[in-house]
Amino acid sequence: MATLLPLLASREDYDTLPFEDLPAWLPGLREILGRHGLPANPIDAFADGENPVFDVQGRWVVKLVPFFAAAPARAEMETLEWLTRRSDVPLPRLVASGELDGWAYFVSTRLPGRPLSRCWAELGLRDREAVTIELGTHLAALHAIPVGDFRPAGVHWPDWHVRRRQAWTRRRDVARLSPRLRESFSAYVESVALDRVPRRPVLLHGDLAPENVLVEARDGAWRVSGLFDFGNAVVGEASFDFTAPTVLLEPGDGAVVRRFLGAYGWEGETMDTLRPKLMAYTLLHPMADLYDCLALLPGAHDAPSWAAVAERFWP
Repeated sequence: MATLLPLLASREDYDTLPFEDLPAWLPGLREILGRHGLPANPIDAFADGENPVFDVQGRWVVKLVPFFAAAPARAEMETLEWLTRRSDVPLPRLVASGELDGWAYFVSTRLPGRPLSRCWAELGLRDREAVTIELGTHLAALHAIPVGDFRPAGVHWPDWHVRRRQAWTRRRDVARLSPRLRESFSAYVESVALDRVPRRPVLLHGDLAPENVLVEARDGAWRVSGLFDFGNAVVGEASFDFTAPTVLLEPGDGAVVRRFLGAYGWEGETMDTLRPKLMAYTLLHPMADLYDCLALLPGAHDAPSWAAVAERFWP
């Protein structure tokens, strides 16, 4: 039987799909948009991402999710819907969702701006400082929302810890690490006082990397125009969300780290106390490529321990 979206028999099939080959996706996209009374022209494919994602008229975004990523899709949809009317942070609004030919999909509003990962290098010092401060402020506002009994995709923080530890040996990036670092993972994480039952649980974005932050120039200055991609959202310890921006914005720059944390309003822990948590959460992070992260700092691959790596990232 003919399908409107590419047929997936296995995860390996997914890796061969041409995300940017728009004609291959148009029949399914037109069906989805028609179901929800949205126009089907013009449609453009986004150039990057881990899922097929499409722009519709510069107003909506359609994200297609394969069967093996059902949990992140559910987490993202539930989080966007839950955040509606709860947050003043610029976030996408969930418009519609459903399934087609074995794919989950959802439609959200499109936010203005470009990914920070593509703009950071062209920003001057003053704009970098302003964007870093605003990002910290937005994250604090997100974390300030009372979570009650909300748990995206039903995931609980203690279970999250267990899953991330169990996944360690299966990760491709881990296999590329030096034996010294690879074999010291368990001992290092066990040595860090991570809150598996947070004293004040917060809604975590889950992957606040620069590619998931939008910025735009307004009145001659760059501002944060949106946060998106909540597929890794979970309710847990606030400091987990500090990892991606402090590792990736300006690796090893203590001024950027302090500016971000200061804007967030982080208090109560010195960097000596916080640093091991940031390292442990980076090791556990579901989206981290540890080999590539270490490559951001010269000599980090040859560091004698994870404590030494942490000193480089969070001086």
